[in-house]
Amino acid sequence: MKTVWLVYDAREPYDGGADALMACPTEQAAKRAAERINAFARRLRERVDALDALANGLSDEECEHRWNKRRAMLQRARWPFGLKRGEYESLDLDVRFVPLRFVQKVA
Repeated sequence: MKTVWLVYDAREPYDGGADALMACPTEQAAKRAAERINAFARRLRERVDALDALANGLSDEECEHRWNKRRAMLQRARWPFGLKRGEYESLDLDVRFVPLRFVQKVA
């Protein structure tokens, strides 16, 4: 039996399935990948939160500038492993991994 490790987004998707991100050959590789993706998402969320466009006392121009900068930051984020994430799904991410076992057919 061959085991492959699936790295997935553990958030509840709309259709009830899992959002698979990548597959890894070993548990250690899957763990490192999940940690790296979660760390990137956390840093991105911190950078976006620092641009509080709804802070009190901001002029309309500054508010618009912060929204545009925030949007650009989310759209241009370079995710690890070449993952593609949408602008709004980038801020809410919980990556985990599970083993998938396959039976290998022997001829």
